[in-house]
Amino acid sequence: MNILKLLIVIILISTLFVIEKLDLYIKIPGFEKIHRIYLSQKDICGNNYIKEEKIAKIVLDEIAKKMENLKISEYNSSVSFISQENYKVLITKIISIPPDKFPKEAIIYGGLKDGIKKYSLVAVNGKLFGRVIEVYENSSKIITVFSPNFYVDTVFPNSKIRAILKGSPDGKMKIFASSGPIEGIEGEEATTSGNKFSSPAGIKIGKVKNNEVEISFDLTDILYVSIIVGEENNI
Repeated sequence: MNILKLLIVIILISTLFVIEKLDLYIKIPGFEKIHRIYLSQKDICGNNYIKEEKIAKIVLDEIAKKMENLKISEYNSSVSFISQENYKVLITKIISIPPDKFPKEAIIYGGLKDGIKKYSLVAVNGKLFGRVIEVYENSSKIITVFSPNFYVDTVFPNSKIRAILKGSPDGKMKIFASSGPIEGIEGEEATTSGNKFSSPAGIKIGKVKNNEVEISFDLTDILYVSIIVGEENNI
């Protein structure tokens, strides 16, 4: 009797398998209900739904944790150079950025309602990345240090030379004008001067090489940027 029951079970499973593989539940009336029972605990790919749901939750939790770590890392790298009073750092996500090696502009989350102001400097990992040029209700547009329309007033701390740097799409900012000879500042790092539209002071930009300032960013996984917003008496 036990052998007979086993044979019946094997025949039933085999029948359901054939129905599934040959789509008989579509072709022959009456098989559709049996087919629904067969797939009651499975999705259209034949995988267990509950198991897939658990895996998806684990993946989403890992992504959320990674994003939070990136956000914290960006904040920590940016607050290190905010020593002056009346400045605050707003960490926000990038909405869109061109896939270029040296992108000239980007759109970010956050706008008027978030306290972002026009001309605020933008940093990534503690280094100057650009400036806000347009502020909308919920988003803002920035130009980066790779844009030919980007200018910043800088200082070379060791030599005390002041200079205006101009953005360039080749990843090297040009020394547009300087207060002294630049031949002797090879290897020095340029920082923001703290002047109007170039504040706060001390944000690192890049080092001088062959009379140009090399910008080094790893933009492969760029997600967050720091907006450095000054109070009214600093603008």
